[in-house]
Amino acid sequence: MLRRIEAVLPWSPVAAIFGVILYEAIFEKTRSLILPGAEIGVVVVVAGLLVVWLATRAALSLANRATLWAAIRVRGRAGRGHMTYLRRTVTPLTASAVICSIVVFASMLVGWRLMPENIAGLFSITDGNYSRWNYEYAYTWGHWFDLSIFNPFSGLGTTFWTNTPWLNPGALVLQLPLPALARITISYLIHLSLLLSSLYCLGRVAGASRLAILFAALVFVVMFFPPFTMRWNTIVHASIAPFRLVTMAAANFIICSLIIAAHGAQRHALVTAIAVGVTALFWGVYASATYFIFDLMVVGGFAVVLLGGAPHRIRLLASAALIAAAFVATGMAGYIDALASVSIRARPQFAELVNGFKALILDDAVRKSFFANLSTCQNQMEQYLPCLSQPSFPFFALSLAAAVCGTRSRNVVFRAISIYSVLLVFGLWFLGVAGSIHLFGAFHEFSVQHIAFAASVFTVLPLMIAADWLLAEARAFAWPLFIPPAIAAASITLFVVIPDIYVKHYPSLFRAVITGRYKGDAETPIIRYLREQIGLRPGAEFRGSVATYLGQSETMSRLTSERDRYQRIAESPLYLWLATQNPHQNTGLWQFGIPSFDEYAHMITKALVLFTAELLSERPFDYRIIRAYEIRPDILRMIGVRYVLSDAPLDTPGLTEVERLQTGGYWDVKLFLYRLENVNLATWSPTEVTVLADGNALLKAMKSDQQSLQKRVFLSSPPPVSNLTAMKRGSLSFDINEFRFRGEADGWSLALLPLQFSHCWKPVDPAGVSHLVRANYFMTGLIFKGTVDVRYKFEFGPLNSQCRKLDASMMN
Repeated sequence: MLRRIEAVLPWSPVAAIFGVILYEAIFEKTRSLILPGAEIGVVVVVAGLLVVWLATRAALSLANRATLWAAIRVRGRAGRGHMTYLRRTVTPLTASAVICSIVVFASMLVGWRLMPENIAGLFSITDGNYSRWNYEYAYTWGHWFDLSIFNPFSGLGTTFWTNTPWLNPGALVLQLPLPALARITISYLIHLSLLLSSLYCLGRVAGASRLAILFAALVFVVMFFPPFTMRWNTIVHASIAPFRLVTMAAANFIICSLIIAAHGAQRHALVTAIAVGVTALFWGVYASATYFIFDLMVVGGFAVVLLGGAPHRIRLLASAALIAAAFVATGMAGYIDALASVSIRARPQFAELVNGFKALILDDAVRKSFFANLSTCQNQMEQYLPCLSQPSFPFFALSLAAAVCGTRSRNVVFRAISIYSVLLVFGLWFLGVAGSIHLFGAFHEFSVQHIAFAASVFTVLPLMIAADWLLAEARAFAWPLFIPPAIAAASITLFVVIPDIYVKHYPSLFRAVITGRYKGDAETPIIRYLREQIGLRPGAEFRGSVATYLGQSETMSRLTSERDRYQRIAESPLYLWLATQNPHQNTGLWQFGIPSFDEYAHMITKALVLFTAELLSERPFDYRIIRAYEIRPDILRMIGVRYVLSDAPLDTPGLTEVERLQTGGYWDVKLFLYRLENVNLATWSPTEVTVLADGNALLKAMKSDQQSLQKRVFLSSPPPVSNLTAMKRGSLSFDINEFRFRGEADGWSLALLPLQFSHCWKPVDPAGVSHLVRANYFMTGLIFKGTVDVRYKFEFGPLNSQCRKLDASMMN
């Protein structure tokens, strides 16, 4: 007993310090104080130490009894060997590690059960739901191993996000016939296990002990995983985009391959490194081709640092070169470039970086502004850097301190990791400060935060190195090492998640933890009506879409009076979900098979944004969110919108109310569904042609001539035929990566399809008599003669990416 007390005493100052930190991080904002001041933090830490110590003693006692029982039951050499093994492995340190790990994961699971729709929850509202829906619908609307899958549900046809499910077991389990929250929980556990397995591989290849790796894993979970991010204000990408965990895992395995190539003593180190690296490369691309670029940037930087102390530099260079060659030779580089070229999100340009550095060196005003912001945390810097004002400061500061100390490690790989971690901190700080003055243009828009999350593993690796040193040099005093993550996890769940997220509105806590709060999006009467009227499935005829006109309800105006209607649209999904259990937009519609004009995030094309800005809005809007910002019936009819969903009554000619929903209560909401008549369902066949090569002029001409859009079409180039006649009939249907048009005409006719034009549409029968043209700026015109039944497939991927680049050139 005295020996145990001697082991605990050196940790008393640490407990006191951590108590103060805990108070600042956990209790300051909740104001639910039992004791005055920071004493509550000390009490919590001391209580945690006592609980873990007692649990350790109990575990050791049980282990000893188990060994005695085994020795009695299994006599002879086998029994003695079993007893010796248990006594050697079950120590206070391992027992503490196991107990604290259980505490962390139990706290995490309880948080998951209570707050799935929160921004720090599971597949959180909007972004997270989009990721999950993308996984699930890829099976219905795509072929296995397709990288780009045509999406007929949003924005007049676009592509699904690049987070494909084919090589992600965390996505595959979402197809299981289980309740929604059960599937989501299993999915997140698999995503997490993939990341932690890569962290284990990285730690072992670097030379760390298993317990040190376990400590780093616990710290990563507590700092970067739901529900704990809601307290620390760290990056929430694990909640909104869990596929980032897979891209990070793939990057970790590539780093493992580089370390094997640089330091491996085994005979086939080069072959192993290349095999692991190339496999991880394609795994990351299939996890998300666009976001994996940020992880590859982090890997590239580490490869440069690793090269400095590598005993086998030629082998390292050969491995890196072959992995990069595989990336280019398979067309992945061109494919990702094509994806970025068509997206509305501006790509960082090398010239912007050069011009930014020139301005910083030569422009005195820019330099003064930069240094004036050097000591501040701006532009989301507090989410990934040690900022004094943030509860995450102790973690990031300790990580930086550990990295600085690790630069003197005798382990060459540890030294490279530590040097790179320090460089990342100062590099991200530089980029964050540069972003505050927009020094590098489009690079700051979203790149820095994504790079920071991709590099988040390098914030826990220095702590792993420090833990490995402690376990090797002072093992007798290392058993409390796992207690801080356990106490932090339990405290956040008990004193933040439960009071602030749950108890205020949902008092039956125990039932919620057991059954879970989230049951999936509800099928409200409006959703049911839309599904019956315009629901879309593979091979079925297109019957129209819905446009949402939200952000104007009285309740939302009262809750967010400082924002205008355009700004409130971004907050409407969570508000409507709380009120009706369905956001009534985006995935709230799509998961029931309801196509909409709505579009969201980085797959929005430039053409769709410019079309919306000119014809369906009156002022600037968030380009990541496409909506019918203004109701213009003729434009909506032309693009196939048959219903308009509004959160306020509309008095617009041509709209007929067909359904209404009102909830009452605190989250009072009124929803109105209106129908438009004479909508273009691939049934419009204009005969008057106006050719305008300039896109801006074409959009302005359409805006001024809205009433005649059913009979007049605006083309960007002369049509291949003249003297168009109106077709007799036409219909449109969608199947996996293709559309089918059936029509009849006496002569040459143009069918105006409510579908975005792309050069990637290729006829299944090249000998067929039909032509596709770009019509009305971004729509598809199909010119045909007689009776036709034609199919076009969407062919875009690594081996045929030029078609999308042609689209981009026309959009520009």
